[in-house]
Amino acid sequence: MNQTVFEKKVIPWIVVLWFLVTIDSFFLWWSFGRIFRFVALLGMVFSTLFFSNRFRTTTYNMPVFFSLLIFIFWLLPFFHNPILVLIKVFDFSTFLLLLFWPKETLANCYKLLRKVIIFFAIGSSIVSILSLIGVLQYLPHFTLEARSSLHKDRDVLYYVYGAFVTMNGAARACGPIQEPGHWAVILGLFYLIDRFALQKRSFWIILCGILTFSSAFLLMFLSVELLALFSKHSLKQLRNLFLILGGLFIVFLILPQNIKDNINYLFFERNLESVYENYSENESLTDALDARASNYSIDLYYSLSSHDFWFGRGYRDTTAALSDHRGTILFIGLIGLILSIIPSVFILLNAKWRLFIALGFCLFLVYIHRGWMYYAPYIYFLGFLAVTLSSMPKEDTGNLIIEKVEEGNKGSVVLENS
Repeated sequence: MNQTVFEKKVIPWIVVLWFLVTIDSFFLWWSFGRIFRFVALLGMVFSTLFFSNRFRTTTYNMPVFFSLLIFIFWLLPFFHNPILVLIKVFDFSTFLLLLFWPKETLANCYKLLRKVIIFFAIGSSIVSILSLIGVLQYLPHFTLEARSSLHKDRDVLYYVYGAFVTMNGAARACGPIQEPGHWAVILGLFYLIDRFALQKRSFWIILCGILTFSSAFLLMFLSVELLALFSKHSLKQLRNLFLILGGLFIVFLILPQNIKDNINYLFFERNLESVYENYSENESLTDALDARASNYSIDLYYSLSSHDFWFGRGYRDTTAALSDHRGTILFIGLIGLILSIIPSVFILLNAKWRLFIALGFCLFLVYIHRGWMYYAPYIYFLGFLAVTLSSMPKEDTGNLIIEKVEEGNKGSVVLENS
């Protein structure tokens, strides 16, 4: 196979498969899912060997590499299941290799990965809308048992409509994974990369993010937009944003009342109402977070010994888990929490100020909302992509910088590595 074809056509698909594997997509839930994981592993290793003579070793990616390596060594002993340890080793080690890939290749991979995410956003939005209007149950689907103890206790089943997942009794968009809030964070980070690296929006990412009915996406969306207003294209972008949001609001107004009530419950009454009430009573972020946790988990956290507070107790009971930073301390201790933050800090250090604030806020939001997402590499990967791609020339956030050269042959085009 031609090397150029392999680099531009095959390797991006390998990265897409690797990413879908690391976020635990639905096709891994069957017994043959190990085949996809194995293929992704081999593909990433082979692709890295392909780039071995073009590795980019800089003062940026080396600190990220070593800080992540230290965090991985701290994290792995807390997983007592050998299979899970192997999965974590695979996921993180392949990301460590990817840190040194050429920028133009990472941009090619993101372009394809973005298309795949939009594909899932479109399908998930349609599934969610059909669920809201009450006709989804008439479509053929696969039914799968819950994967987490928390979902099992709540009698949750996963309904898979082709490649799009939803939960029984819920209209929330889940993409190809089991948690709508989890999918909302991923969509929020893709939206951030789009705004700062590509200077564009995807209607489908916005719509699907809204249809996750997750406060995480809304907060990430607002933070990105507020920071993006400082760009030179802000007025045009702001007009387009108001057109999109205005159209969605008009659609909401003409919906039947029962659908409006369902949307209000999913957006506010389900979780945010109790969170808001807790915060307004005491003006405490911790009290607000307590509304999302069980008393059992909170009592466990506040009864930690000083040793367990620093070093963790290896505890992660998903039936009554703390999803915020306190759950991370329960599991891997304050030292583990700090070690997980350090790679994010190194990733942020190379970002321009608008991206630094927006991405920093989004990463902070994940820590206080779904801290366990840092036990896998995809949050670091998306943050790394955001900073790397936003540093590339805006006229071609892709393979190469194209410069017209007036010396020599006038009008000729020279291609340089970015």
